[in-house]
Amino acid sequence: MNEKEEIESYKNAYLQQIGALDENLHPICEMAHIVTGNKMRIWVWPREGLNKPHFHIGDLNYGKQWQSSIRIDCDEYFLHGNDIPLNAKQKKLMMELLRAAPEDEDDPFKTNWEKIIYQWNQVPGVKKISRDMPIRDYEKNLPNIAGTKKSKLK
Repeated sequence: MNEKEEIESYKNAYLQQIGALDENLHPICEMAHIVTGNKMRIWVWPREGLNKPHFHIGDLNYGKQWQSSIRIDCDEYFLHGNDIPLNAKQKKLMMELLRAAPEDEDDPFKTNWEKIIYQWNQVPGVKKISRDMPIRDYEKNLPNIAGTKKSKLK
């Protein structure tokens, strides 16, 4: 086993250990809550898709009823698992949350968008995003995908 394979082996063993603590919970060292509001929650969980920077948006129970994953670096979904595309109302509400100041007044970030980028970049081995990247206009540019499950938020 070469050095790169050995490091990957240790990394995978570590992820399995912390993930095995409780399969119903996100390992705290990998998931970062960003904001709750508008009947939805936004979080960063880069455990999957290390080279596809994205954040999750879903119901208040971390996507137990519905969720979608949105790329940070482009106007695309990162649909996987039970993800569904967002409807127009969800996109509008999501943009309000992304532009808003963080919930904690002691938070050093001006917007939740900045907080998402910071949290994504904290995970070793992920594709890094420039902290100066302007907020994307997902409401206007995120595609509507035909032929997929409909969103449960009305």
